[in-house]
Amino acid sequence: NGHDYNLASDAGPSQSSLSEQEIHQKIAERLECKMSRNFQDADRIQDELRSAGVIINDGSKEWRADGQLFEKSSRSYRQSEHSEATEDSDQIQAMVDERTRAKSERMFQKADELRDTLFQDFGVKIDDRKGEWSVGGSFGFGDRENRSQMPGRPFEKAPGLPE
Repeated sequence: NGHDYNLASDAGPSQSSLSEQEIHQKIAERLECKMSRNFQDADRIQDELRSAGVIINDGSKEWRADGQLFEKSSRSYRQSEHSEATEDSDQIQAMVDERTRAKSERMFQKADELRDTLFQDFGVKIDDRKGEWSVGGSFGFGDRENRSQMPGRPFEKAPGLPE
């Protein structure tokens, strides 16, 4: 079938608008695009498959078309203790969770769009290393925006360096 992806062992009956043969063709085409580093077309094909009800799990090299998502052990993000207060925390958390799912399903364009919407609509920045989100973008001492506020001695010019 031109690819090494298998139908998920726990998949139910297909609900896709594509035939199984068409699914295999698109998965093979997507894999060819990925192998030739044509990620834009690979993402486009993945979006087409998803629109047709086909979900791909690149980690396990499986696919399904039964309307179910793959179970992910994706990390959950929480609001930073340094975040500004907001009445929109439930809506923000839902969007952050949706972004996390998009990233875990390798739908990076959608994840980036959600990140941008969170920032534009709510002033939210996300720290992927800490697994936190913050209204106003503050994550406490050590984050890039607050380095100038870190305690410690002022910088001094090393002896012997020209002015």
